[in-house]
Amino acid sequence: MNNNDLRILYFLDYPHNVGGSNKALLTQAYIMSQLGAKVKIIIPNDDLDKHDGEFDRICERYNLENEAIKFFVFACMEAIDIKKSFEFINDICRVVREFQPNIVHSTQLNIAVELVCRDCYIPHIMSIYPADKEEFNIKWDDIYPHYHCADSQYISDRWSQGLGIISRCIRVAYEGTFQVVNKKSDDLTIISIGYICELKNQLEIIKMVEKLHIEGIKLKLLLLGKDDTEYAKKCKQYVKNHGLDECIFFEGFVSNVEMYMLKSDALVHASLVESYPGVIVESMANNLPVISTPIVGITELLKDQYNGFLSRGYDSNSLYMSFMVFYKLWVKGKIKSITYNAYKTFKKYHSFNVVGRQLLDYYRWIINDYSKKENHPKSLQYSEGVERYFLDETENNCWFLSHIKRIIKGKKIIIWGAGYYGKVALEWFEKEFEIIGYIDKKKTGFFGDYKIMEFNEVCRYDAVIIVAVESRNARIEIMQKLEANNYIRNVTYFLMINSPLRI
Repeated sequence: MNNNDLRILYFLDYPHNVGGSNKALLTQAYIMSQLGAKVKIIIPNDDLDKHDGEFDRICERYNLENEAIKFFVFACMEAIDIKKSFEFINDICRVVREFQPNIVHSTQLNIAVELVCRDCYIPHIMSIYPADKEEFNIKWDDIYPHYHCADSQYISDRWSQGLGIISRCIRVAYEGTFQVVNKKSDDLTIISIGYICELKNQLEIIKMVEKLHIEGIKLKLLLLGKDDTEYAKKCKQYVKNHGLDECIFFEGFVSNVEMYMLKSDALVHASLVESYPGVIVESMANNLPVISTPIVGITELLKDQYNGFLSRGYDSNSLYMSFMVFYKLWVKGKIKSITYNAYKTFKKYHSFNVVGRQLLDYYRWIINDYSKKENHPKSLQYSEGVERYFLDETENNCWFLSHIKRIIKGKKIIIWGAGYYGKVALEWFEKEFEIIGYIDKKKTGFFGDYKIMEFNEVCRYDAVIIVAVESRNARIEIMQKLEANNYIRNVTYFLMINSPLRI
C-alpha cells in the first residue's frame, strides 16, 4: 500500500484534557500526514458540545482535518459503561463511513468505536497506558480492540498478555532541537509539568522544596498545569500555610512549555502511576535535566546519573535525596554529560523519523494481518443477548457488575465502607446475594440493618469483600491489608471505584 492510499481516523479521549495521551496521538497523526497519509482527528465534545480550545489550535498548527462529536472513553476495563458507549454510536458510525479509513486509532478504551469498526470491517488500534495487573484477573467479554500500542514495553506487554491481543511499544514522538541557554541568575529554577492532581504527586515536590529552603538552598519552583482540582487547592494551601509563596508559583496551563524549559535548570516529575510521560522526552530534547520517580516506563530508558536522576521512592525525602545528587553536580558544572546523554536517548527513541517509521510499519502490518483473518470479532451492537448487561437498577455499572456476579455466584458478601458507597454497594448486591455485614475503621455498631464488624471477624466467613471507599489512599491501604490475608483483587475482593492504582 502506498502512503498516499493510507487513510487514518484518530479519536482523542477527554474533551477537556489536553494531556499526554492526546498529545501523543495528535503528534502521531501529524507525522503520518507528513508521510503522505490522509488523516482526520475526531475531538470529543462534552454535554454542552464544547471542548478545550487547545485541540483546535494544535490541529490548526499541524494542518489536521478535524471534527468534534460526543462520545465516551474509559480508563480501565472495570470502568466501561455499556450504556454510555451506545449513546452516540450513530454519530461515530457516520464519521467512520464518511471518511472510509483503512485503519482507526483511538486512545483509552473507546468501545463504541470498536463496535462500529467491527461492523465496517476496519481494523482498530487503541493506545491505552497504565493498567493494574489485577485488572486482567477477570476474563472480560470481548468488546475491546485486538490491536494495541503503548509508549513503554512494560505497559505494552501488560495489555498484550492481559487481554491476549497484539501490542507494540512505540515511544512518544517529539520534534525538538538541542539548545543551550546561559542563565544569568545564580538561583535554581525547577519546573513540574502536568495536571495538578493526586496521581501527579506535586505536593511531595512542594515538600521537597520546603526542605531545601530550610537547608539554605535557594530555588524557585514553577508548577505548570491545570490547577482546578481539590488536590491543587490542598497544594496551594500548603504553600500559603508554610510561607512558601515567594518561591513556589502555580502557573496554570501553559502552551509554551518549551520556553519554560529553556529558562529552567531541572524538571522534577513525581508521578505515582504513569507509563512514559511526554514531558520527560521534551526535557531530554531541550537540554533540561530530569529528576523523576521510578515509574515503570521511565526506568526503561532513564538511567540514574547517566541521562537523568531517579529517586528510590515517591515521597518528598526520596525526591530530596535524588535532587541533591543533581544539585552537587550542578554546583560543580558537571551536568552537561547528563544532558548530552539524555539528548542521545531522545534522538535514538523519540525523533519524528524513528517513531514515524515504527508507526507506519505497524499500521501496515495491522491492515495486512486484519485482511487475512477469516473470522472477525462480532459486533455486540447487533448480537443476541446484549440485554444481559442492562440491569434496571444499576445501568451505568452493568458491565462490571455482570462480570462480578458470574465470578461470585453463590458467595456471601461483606462490604468494606459504611458510607455513601456502602449504601450503593448494598443496592448492587442485596437482591441476589446474602450480605453478612460491613467493615469500617471509623464506625461501630450498625449501618442500617447490618452489623459493622471487626476485620478479624471476617476470616470466619467464606465471603467476598466489596471495597466501597472513595479515597485512593484508603483503597490502597485496604488492598494491602486484604492481600496480606490472601484475598485477591477481582477474584475474592472487588473495588467499586476503579482506576490504575499501582502499576
